[in-house]
Amino acid sequence: MTRFMDRSGGWPPYANGRTVGECLGVVLDETWWHHRFCVRDLDLITASSDREGAGG
Repeated sequence: MTRFMDRSGGWPPYANGRTVGECLGVVLDETWWHHRFCVRDLDLITASSDREGAGG
C-alpha cells in the first residue's frame, strides 16, 4: 500500500501528492550530498593546513 502526503496534515505544498518513500529519498539524497561537500571541504582545509605547517 502506498501512502501519499496530504496537505490537511500540515505538510508543505511541495510535498502534496508525494509518497513517504519519495520524501525520504529526497532527505537521504540531500544528506549524502551535504556529506560529500563536507568531506571535500575538510580535505581541502586539512591539505592547506599541512602545507602551511610544512612551510614554516
